[in-house]
Order: sequence, then C-alpha cells, then structure tokens
Amino acid sequence: MEVDMMNKVDSKNLKSCWWDSHLNPENSEWLAENSEEMDLNVKQIVKLVEDNSEDVTKSEVIVQVQELYRIYRNLAERYDHLTGELRKTQGPDSGLDQISPMVTPDKPVQQASSFSSVGGSSEKEGTESSSFSSDSDSESFISSVNVYLSSAMDTDKSKMRENRRYEELNEKLTRYEEELRDSNLKLLLAEEEIVKLNTKLKKSESLELELQKQIIELEACFSNSNSEVMRLMGELSTSKENIKASEEEIVILNAQILRYENDLSNRGHEVEELKGALCDARDNFSIQKASFQSEIFGLLEKETLLEARLKEWELHGSVLEEKIRQRETKNSEIESLLVVQETNLQGQINQLKTELNEKGIHIEALNKNLDKMKLKYDMLMTDKDCVTATVNNLVAEVRSRDLQIRQMEDHLQQLSKEHMQLTKNLEDELKLKIKDLEKEVDKQRSMILDVSEEKREVIRQLTFSLDHYRSGYKEFQTFLKHKRHAVIAL
Repeated sequence: MEVDMMNKVDSKNLKSCWWDSHLNPENSEWLAENSEEMDLNVKQIVKLVEDNSEDVTKSEVIVQVQELYRIYRNLAERYDHLTGELRKTQGPDSGLDQISPMVTPDKPVQQASSFSSVGGSSEKEGTESSSFSSDSDSESFISSVNVYLSSAMDTDKSKMRENRRYEELNEKLTRYEEELRDSNLKLLLAEEEIVKLNTKLKKSESLELELQKQIIELEACFSNSNSEVMRLMGELSTSKENIKASEEEIVILNAQILRYENDLSNRGHEVEELKGALCDARDNFSIQKASFQSEIFGLLEKETLLEARLKEWELHGSVLEEKIRQRETKNSEIESLLVVQETNLQGQINQLKTELNEKGIHIEALNKNLDKMKLKYDMLMTDKDCVTATVNNLVAEVRSRDLQIRQMEDHLQQLSKEHMQLTKNLEDELKLKIKDLEKEVDKQRSMILDVSEEKREVIRQLTFSLDHYRSGYKEFQTFLKHKRHAVIAL
C-alpha cells in the first residue's frame, strides 16, 4: 500500500509538472504572440497588395511570406511536441494516436506510429494504474485542460479573425480582378487609339524576347509560387511602364505625322505656286509672241508696200525715160524740120527749148526723187535686216523659254513623283508600325492574363495551406474536447 501511494504521488507530481510546463500561461502567451504575429504579417501582406501592385517590392512580400511560413512551422512543431509529450505521459488511452497524422503537412506519418509505439511501451510498463488513481489527480488535470482550452479558445478567436481577414482578402482580390478587367477594357480602347494613330514601338522586339524569357522562367519555376508572386507583379508594372512608353512614342509619332503632313501641304503649296508661275509665264509668252508676230506681220506688210511703191517708181522712171527718148526723137525731127522750116518754127523751137528746160528740171527732180527712193530702199533693207535679227533673237528667246518651260514641267513631274513616293513610303511604314503594335498589344494582353491566372494559383495554394492548418487546429480542438470528456468520465 505504501508503495502504491508513493507511485500515485510520483505520477501526480510528474503530470502536474508537465502541465505546468506546457499548459501554463507562458505557453498560452507564446501561442497568442505567435497568433498576433501571424495576424500582423497577414495584415502587412494585405496592405501591400491593397496599396498598389506596381509599388510592391519583391523582397518585402517574400520576407512577409517567409515570416508567415516560419510562424506556421513553429506552431506546427509546438503542436507536434505537445501531442508527443501527451502521448508519452498519458498512455494509449488518451486518444492522441488518432490525431498525430494531421500535425503538419511537412511531418511524416511515421510519427504517429512512433508515438503509438511509445504509448504501447508505456502500457507494457504498467503506468495505467498510476495515471488516474485519485480524484485529486482528475481535478488537477481537468483544471489544467480548462486553462489550455481557454488559451485554445483565444487562439480559435484569433483564427476566426484571420478567416475573416482572409475572406476580406478574397473580396479584395475579386475587386482587383474586376479592376484588371477594367484595365483590359482600357487596353482595348488604347489599342483602338493606337490603330488610329498608325504608330509602332521600336522596342517591342526586345521587350517581347524579355517577356518570353520571363514566361519560360515562370513555367520553369512555377512550383515555387511564394517567390514568384512579386516577380510577376514586377513584370506587370514593367509592362504598364512599357505601355506608357508606347503611348509616349505614339504621341511622338503623331507629331511626326503632323509634321510630315505639314511638309506635304507646303510641298503642295509650292507645286501650286510653280503651276501658277508656269501659267503666268505661258500667258506672258503667248502675249509677247502674239505682239512679236503682229509686229513681224506689220513689217512684212510695210516691206511689201515699199517694194510695190519701188516697182511703181521704177516703172514710172522707165516711162519717163521712154518719154525722153521720144522727145529726143521728136527734137531731132523738129531740128530737121527746123532746118527746113527754121524761120517758121523758130518761135516753136524756143518754146520747145523752154519746155525742154522745164522737162530737164523735172527729170532732175525725178532723178533726185529716185535717189531718195533708193536711199529709203537701202534704209528699209537695213531696217529689214534689223527686224530679221530681232525676230531671230525673239525666236531664240522663245526657244529658250520653251526649254525653261519644259525643264519646269519635268521638275514639276519629278516633284509630283517624289510626293507620291513619299506618301506611299509613309503609308507602308505606318502600316508596318500598326501591325507590330497590334502584335505587341496582343502579347501584353496574354501576358497580363497569364499573370492574373498565376496570382490566382498562388492564392489558391496559400488558401489550401491555411485550410490545412485550420483543419489541424480543429482536429486538435476535437482531441482536447475528447480528452476533457474522457477525463470527466474518469
């Protein structure tokens, strides 16, 4: 009897020491601190996500996720340690062997068998008789279990708060997805604007290669989701920055298009001015040509009139010479008659002499007039030569002007060809830019969709981990309830 009493006292002291070491307020405080620390980390992660996905740095989110994972591992290890100690001290009837497989995802199932073996060995040693020997032991055990249950209830409340925060996080994520859809609609509108502006992005090829490399890296490192979240957010921010840079390049290209259109309009004005100058030159040339032709026709008419008058004067001179010869023959006849009839015709001879003198004077006047006419004829010939030279000069000038007009027409045709070629080149270049920009926008849209899908996958994995931890915690609560009922029954 004394030995039994000593064994009972020893077992009672051992159990009280164990519960004092593991279910004391310090352990409850440690559990509350870990829960608060986990809540704080979750709040920080949610705050980082809420602020702006573009401003979140990769290192901050990785640190927060690692800290959360560390707290989760500490809680799981502490839970594993507590259940192991309970199994070792309480024996196989405590029911701890039923919950050992759900301690943590990283712990193997063999721990349950080890704990069961430990329980079996304790059963073989016969400690069952010394575990629950008296009512005082039961009361102390129930009080310690109640203390632990109160701390567990506090932890449960903190987990409920964490679940509410998680639901809020899911709501925020859905809201972010809606904002992402709105941004996709805005991207579609931006695409239409880009099509209207007819531009291209010269850096799209390098960006495409970089994005393809990043996509390959994402596919290769998809298992490590905790470290991939921030990198995907960084890629999203870079894609948005690239879109902004594309919009700036669009504005620059639009300004270039306006400048080209202004140049084309200026060229069109120059062509119209050249056409007007050409028309004016043609009109002036036609007027001058008509005036010169009228002057030439007038001079030719004057020349024909002068030649006709000269012919008339020559004919009149020949008539006068014929008359003079007739007069001389008549004078010879008269002289012969005078010899015969000298006395009778002396008066007539004198009269005829006077008439001859008068006729001589008239002939001299006619000769002088003939000399004057010849002089005028020579002057007219010189004038004709001058007019001919002037006409030749005018013809040469007309030919030179025709040559200039042909050169101007050729230059005008060359300018029109250059204008058409420039317009065609600009249209081809703008079409190529439009095609490249459409391809880039499609790739960026697909990349954004992939990033959002990967974010959802990471969130699903985190949700799965939290659900697993929550299920383990609930099983631990059920175990404690079962243990309390067993203790009460005993």
